[in-house]
Amino acid sequence: MSRHEYSPQIRSAMNQLSWHGRLNDAVSQEDVVAVARDYVALWAPEELGQMPGDLRPGKIVDAEDVSTYAFALMQAQMGGGQAAESVVHKMGAFFSSATMRLAQIMARSNEVASE
Repeated sequence: MSRHEYSPQIRSAMNQLSWHGRLNDAVSQEDVVAVARDYVALWAPEELGQMPGDLRPGKIVDAEDVSTYAFALMQAQMGGGQAAESVVHKMGAFFSSATMRLAQIMARSNEVASE
């Protein structure tokens, strides 16, 4: 293996880090929603097909859609079983981070509004 060839696991981890960086760079709720849409759009149909039908992402319009989807994914993971597969975990980790970023942005906007 040359120094530029990485295993699929390392490539996946590196990809996840870049998405989390994009979330950290988001300064508005709309930015987070846009990053979430881009993230889902890059998933291959085969990957999405591995997810249980009720956990496949739907249309993401606003911050509430991001949070609602993150909650559904976390519930499925806590329930265990087949829904707790790696694709659900991967999607859930991203959407949990997106929801946390939304909370940070909302907290900052509330602080600014109260000053």
